[in-house]
Amino acid sequence: MEKVSKKIEETATEVKKHKRVSFSHRTFFVIVALLLVALSGVGYFSYKYYQATKSKDQVNKEELQRVKALVSRHMVLPTNEEPTLATVSDPEKLRGQAFFAKAEKGDEVLLYSQLQKAILYSVKKDRILEVSPFSTGGQP
Repeated sequence: MEKVSKKIEETATEVKKHKRVSFSHRTFFVIVALLLVALSGVGYFSYKYYQATKSKDQVNKEELQRVKALVSRHMVLPTNEEPTLATVSDPEKLRGQAFFAKAEKGDEVLLYSQLQKAILYSVKKDRILEVSPFSTGGQP
């Protein structure tokens, strides 16, 4: 009888050890699965952000090329520099500057920083409104 109870105790101890091991294995696999899900989410949203940024840059380049093509029908544009494109969003704030005297909302400005030249173009009127030199303030 003693041998039987000792055997039962040993078996019970082994079962308890087995349950602890399986619990820790189960916990480990749950944690690994959660980490994989989290990393997948981070990767997915990082890729979407990259695509959105890339498309925005592409749209800006296409808009610049479109405006350059429209302006080049009226004048010869410099070829040794790529301009920066700006859009007039609030002409009232710019009224104090002579360059923007005829500007309307939606007009485009091509800025050639090395050549220090600015071109104000009206998309609605398909007309160049102003061409002017400008200074960046850093050079005399």
